[in-house]
Amino acid sequence: MLKAILLSLALFLAILSCTKENIPIAPEVAQTAQITPGRIAVSAADGLAKSLTGSTHYQDSVSFYLGDLKASRDFYFIIRNVGCTKIRDLTVASNSPDFAVSPSKFDVLAPDSVAAISTILRISAIHGKALDGVGYTTLMKPDTNSAYVTISGTTSNAAGEDTLTRVTVKTTVNALLMAISLLDSETVVDLLKPDAHANCNEGGIGWARVYTITATAKIVNTGNVSFVISNPEWNLIPVATVLPGDTLALPDKTKWRYSNLMVCLNGANTVSDYSRLQLGDDGAAYFMVSANTFP
Repeated sequence: MLKAILLSLALFLAILSCTKENIPIAPEVAQTAQITPGRIAVSAADGLAKSLTGSTHYQDSVSFYLGDLKASRDFYFIIRNVGCTKIRDLTVASNSPDFAVSPSKFDVLAPDSVAAISTILRISAIHGKALDGVGYTTLMKPDTNSAYVTISGTTSNAAGEDTLTRVTVKTTVNALLMAISLLDSETVVDLLKPDAHANCNEGGIGWARVYTITATAKIVNTGNVSFVISNPEWNLIPVATVLPGDTLALPDKTKWRYSNLMVCLNGANTVSDYSRLQLGDDGAAYFMVSANTFP
């Protein structure tokens, strides 16, 4: 009888201490008569990230696979406190410049039961195009890329003592890159050194890079994404899909218009190395090959 009375008293005191902040006690907490310190949970927002182990995580380390990345993109996550006491002075840090976080600090993360609004974390995967749509930035390697984002803060344990709570979020993307080698017969053409520039109305690029070809022009898909090749306006190139690793020979020079051939590569908005392949506003790359020689 005395044991039952003491257990009831312990449960009452646990509930009373938690409800001082008007925070309901979860059933599992009440069963153990403990006040749960603040604890960080992470979930993907609006289905923008695919979790490896579930939609919401309470572990110290969690992982999200974000899928194929054609260009820079923002991903959003909901940060929650599934404990009983608030978490304060939170910091967020990424170990890779390819994955930027915002905000980098939170003042307070209230427990779920009293939180008035959701706390959102943005993780920006940086790959080629600037996120504001103006200009270009660094490229990820065309393959799997990961970063570890650490979220940490200070909370209180059942004794009222400060204690650290932390979660590490692993984010992974498969970075895609549209890339080619241009061959003059078997000789590699330096895409960084065009022989001339020609007026081009396609894709809003204004001026297309021109490369002199003396024999047979070939294009090798050296990226990790397929693209559709074509010749805008005159349809001198049969429309075809070029898979990664494939080589496609362009039509004979005798079929080119005024000894020039405009080439369009459409990788469905996949980013390229702009110094080698110039993308238009439509997300396709344009350049010209020419049988002419230039001074």
